[in-house]
Amino acid sequence: MLEEMYADAVKLGINSVNYWDYTWEELMLELESLRFQQETKLKEHALFDYRLAQLISFAVNDPKNIPTKEEAYPILEVPEEVKRLEEQKQNEQNLLAFFQQLKLDDKGGGSE
Repeated sequence: MLEEMYADAVKLGINSVNYWDYTWEELMLELESLRFQQETKLKEHALFDYRLAQLISFAVNDPKNIPTKEEAYPILEVPEEVKRLEEQKQNEQNLLAFFQQLKLDDKGGGSE
């Protein structure tokens, strides 16, 4: 039975080396997991396709009211905490550059 399933299992994404180490239950669990992942990808793809069709409808019929990227795809929105951390990092880099410039200016100004 396992020999008959080998080629199909590998086509579905099961590691060909590890296939022979799986028990029947582990193999079934792995196949179920792969099936679930594929279904999830298909559902996500369908959702994005549907949303794209809505956006095209706006672009053709009502371009002045087309939603922003964040409104159209809220899942792509960067969390506020991440934005704050990126802003803080940029501020620290700017401050460091400012102090390095002051240090260079101080060294250059003393030799005149």
